[in-house]
Amino acid sequence: MVRLKPKSAIGWEALIKCLYDAGYYEEALKQLDNALMMTKNKPVFTYYKALLYFVIGKRKEALLYLEEALTEAPAQLKKIIQINPSMLQHQQVADLILKYKKRRSNK
Repeated sequence: MVRLKPKSAIGWEALIKCLYDAGYYEEALKQLDNALMMTKNKPVFTYYKALLYFVIGKRKEALLYLEEALTEAPAQLKKIIQINPSMLQHQQVADLILKYKKRRSNK
């Protein structure tokens, strides 16, 4: 699908989810870079990058990408929470999400 329609976010998202589900985290990160380039930096892929960095243990990078994604498209957070709800158990993640929810409700 990504070869036939390289600018389609749906195809990239399906590929990355499959790689994630299969445990190919490093390959998923590589494909995320391609997805971001081909889809002109769709925020959903920034969320996926945060998710993958959490899974491989790079918390600092994960939080940076999560913050970037929350700034760009806060409503898309639910996509990665559905994939890995345990992310919410990390205090730093919960604090960051709360910060953006407060900021959003103050606007």
